[in-house]
Amino acid sequence: MNFRLRSATVLSLISTLAIVGCSDGPADPTDTAATLHISRRAPGIYVASIPHRDSLKSGEQLQLLAAGLDTKGRLILPSAMTWSSSDESRATVSLRGMVTAGNTGGPVVISATSGTVVGRASLMVVAPSASGPAPTDPTPPVVVPPVVPPVVPPVVPPVVPPVVPPVVPPVTTPPPVVVTPPTGSTDWSFCSNAGNICSFLGLRDVRLANSSGSRSLVQLAYGTVPCAVYGFNNQNPAPGESLHCDYGPMKFTSLTNPNFGAAAGLPQTFNVAMGSLGSGVAQRTTTGASGVYTDGTGSFRTTCQLSKALFDDPIVYPGRPGAAHLHIFFGNTGINANTTTASLTTSGNSTCRGGTLNRSAYWSPAMYDSQTGEVQTPDDGIFYYKTGYNMDATTIKPMPAGLRMIAGDVTNRSVQDFKVIWGCQNAYIPDAGSIPNCPVGDAVTMVVLFPQCWDGVNLDSPDHKSHMAYPIYGSPRSVCPSTHPVPLPQVTEIIHWTVKPGANVNVWRLASDNYSTSLRGGFSAHADWMMGWDAGTMSQIVTQCLNKVIDCGVGLIGNGQELF
Repeated sequence: MNFRLRSATVLSLISTLAIVGCSDGPADPTDTAATLHISRRAPGIYVASIPHRDSLKSGEQLQLLAAGLDTKGRLILPSAMTWSSSDESRATVSLRGMVTAGNTGGPVVISATSGTVVGRASLMVVAPSASGPAPTDPTPPVVVPPVVPPVVPPVVPPVVPPVVPPVVPPVTTPPPVVVTPPTGSTDWSFCSNAGNICSFLGLRDVRLANSSGSRSLVQLAYGTVPCAVYGFNNQNPAPGESLHCDYGPMKFTSLTNPNFGAAAGLPQTFNVAMGSLGSGVAQRTTTGASGVYTDGTGSFRTTCQLSKALFDDPIVYPGRPGAAHLHIFFGNTGINANTTTASLTTSGNSTCRGGTLNRSAYWSPAMYDSQTGEVQTPDDGIFYYKTGYNMDATTIKPMPAGLRMIAGDVTNRSVQDFKVIWGCQNAYIPDAGSIPNCPVGDAVTMVVLFPQCWDGVNLDSPDHKSHMAYPIYGSPRSVCPSTHPVPLPQVTEIIHWTVKPGANVNVWRLASDNYSTSLRGGFSAHADWMMGWDAGTMSQIVTQCLNKVIDCGVGLIGNGQELF
């Protein structure tokens, strides 16, 4: 199921069932999805399975959905929840609640967490059976490399002291406009009834309207809008009437690059989706939540909307607009070929949680249909900062200002081992190192893992990789090599592309796939990263989440504050 549609479905359950729900605590995990009880009075996350199951055989999968309210009575978006398993030998759970039964039988508790609010579902794993080993989640950032003898970690500089966060100014947005649509106006598509979240792909006009559409409020938005008066600056276009939300067509812009078009045998002009306008202020709020201790791994996650698509690469081709293959960018909206560390950290809006507290730039090759030339629009990106596999969490240092790096190999023509992982968001298709043929409604998923060991001196290198290295993986400890002694957070970039009806994923390719079409696309997968974090916020994430082996989930920075 498309995650956007799933998000809207879960939030629709909250809105619809809140009226009749009477529960003051978490729902019985054996309840079916149709009987989720959501209380207006009590915070909590309510977990149910689709279809309803109490047990799984080894290798079987089960989709869990979660809905809930936070301690202030606000809806908890699915993107703000993290999933975990009490025993991963019995069952693992993906970022979106897909449970996969393992080979060890017995009870297991699957938890959905947002801050201090937790919902749980209990399952019994019946193992093993003739079904064979359980498939693995295609998007996990944890990889089990070969075991090597442990090495004593080098001495590293002391941890940077936490910085007191600045006062956050209120977020201001331009007010919507009340309009009376003329005949033949925008081609509106119904999105949701009032009280739900209106979710969609890309940048669009969204209207809050009465049943006939004769009176409405219209605003420009990316991805989601609360279908409620408060989501439209507390203006009501039709007082006393029932309201709903519609969205208009996705907005595109045209890019021309004859070099790329000629090389790929495609048209020289491409229509690409416009990105989010981003936020120009710091976005942080106090929630009191500070994450939870899970498996001894410290982690922080953030989400960023699409910023733009350009034939630029400020790391590989600085100052040369149009010299690169087509990239999709997330984070800083001012990114282009002329971007420097100074311009990245002091200018531009941000499409990431936290607004200008995270002006980092994340980018990867664009995805396109090699037969039609259609550039595929990515869903929002998910970006991890973790302690890494078996690393001593107490040694992790904050990202240094000005650091930049590339992971993956643009010249590659086969599987890239653990650096790049391909999969589907829901369906299990074994990773073959190339773009998988995910079904319609699912999402092609690319995971790129960056090296986390820094040489302690250079912020870049001629190949944009040599100043960084992957750890020497081992058990019980992995360590950084002596040439790159400083352990930093491991960055993981996860990009999803939803498969639309009529799409032929078998002919999808990355813009960097400059090799024979007899091979599947995706072997050249890689990603770029430029440090643009506010120094105090980055320090808090490392000292309060990673060093303390706390799973801070999505947006929490470990000190009772949350990036939103």
